[in-house]
Amino acid sequence: MKSQSNPVSWQLVDAIRIIENQGGRDGDGGRAKGEWQFWEIAWRDVSLNYRKKRGLKVYSYANARNHGIARVYARDYLNLLSSRFKHQKKRYPTVKELWACWNLGLNSFLNKYKGSLRRCPKSTRDNAVRLQGMVNNNK
Repeated sequence: MKSQSNPVSWQLVDAIRIIENQGGRDGDGGRAKGEWQFWEIAWRDVSLNYRKKRGLKVYSYANARNHGIARVYARDYLNLLSSRFKHQKKRYPTVKELWACWNLGLNSFLNKYKGSLRRCPKSTRDNAVRLQGMVNNNK
């Protein structure tokens, strides 16, 4: 089933935090920081290509461990990913597809995995199902 509207919600943001925070520490060899496991390049993308363009306050990457700021950045990043997905696919992503974009990177999901969850790593697929259930239960 394809999403007819932007799936970004605070429920999705909070569900991603739960999934990303399972290990309780910075991931990917210390390259991903905070509860949402932000990489610096993604943080910079949000700062320059979402927040600055909208006249919103921009925060340094040091704030990736600040719950309140990182939560807003996570929502902004999801909106950025959703918009880019829509631009390429001419439709909004589903919650599961948006998770794959977050987890693997938009270009990786669309190119390497051909935009197919079935082609993604098992952990991405499993967490996509878990995430969908968490979002559905909070509606």
